[in-house]
Amino acid sequence: MMLLNIMCSRILHVMLFYPCYVIVFYKATIMSTSAGKIMVVMLESLAGTGHKVFRQRPKTGDKLEFLHFDPYVQAQVLYKEVKKIKTLRSKYK
Repeated sequence: MMLLNIMCSRILHVMLFYPCYVIVFYKATIMSTSAGKIMVVMLESLAGTGHKVFRQRPKTGDKLEFLHFDPYVQAQVLYKEVKKIKTLRSKYK
């Protein structure tokens, strides 16, 4: 409880004397608490055509690898994950 009082008094002090820092502190606190659980990744065709596909996968899952139609070769080809594009945040907490 005492630690909470000390933190509150420090935040109040910052709010009174440095109002611009409160916004930065608030944003950093919110952004650090909500981690995304889904990633958007780029998969590339192993046929060597350079065709790319983007998919979503769970952050804790293994790298994606699946058969998909490659329009340059006109056949089913193995696609492997080559790059993480971004992490998506959940709309619901």
